[in-house]
Amino acid sequence: MMCVLLIVCKFVFVSVYSKLVEIMLRF
Repeated sequence: MMCVLLIVCKFVFVSVYSKLVEIMLRF
């Protein structure tokens, strides 16, 4: 259970981080 949660958290973090980088590059 914990392992699955960790994978999901990592996926969400990567997704959010890439979105932030995209916004930063735009400015």
